[in-house]
Amino acid sequence: MTNPLDELMKQAQKLQEKFSKSAEEMKQQIFVGEAGAGLVKVSINGQRQAQRVEVDASILTEDKQVLEDLLLAAINNALNKVEDSNSLSVVDIASQFNLKDLLSPTKK
Repeated sequence: MTNPLDELMKQAQKLQEKFSKSAEEMKQQIFVGEAGAGLVKVSINGQRQAQRVEVDASILTEDKQVLEDLLLAAINNALNKVEDSNSLSVVDIASQFNLKDLLSPTKK
């Protein structure tokens, strides 16, 4: 019979490996946030570092405040996409492990 503590440690190690792999994959992903119906786009990676900013030339005729607001909205949109992706990854990884059974007292 397997010791429940040994099994828990094995599961914890597998869980740590999956989280590490997921974190590495996230670093490589690019998330694009948009604002103004795509007139402003900001690309950031999974480490939340800006990679690219695209501004449609047609928006350059607007006043400065409009452009600033659109840039902020695009940045926040991209950051929200990173957070959503992180959350989904955590839920996906956690759902692969049945920790409830491991933490329950054993029945005799």
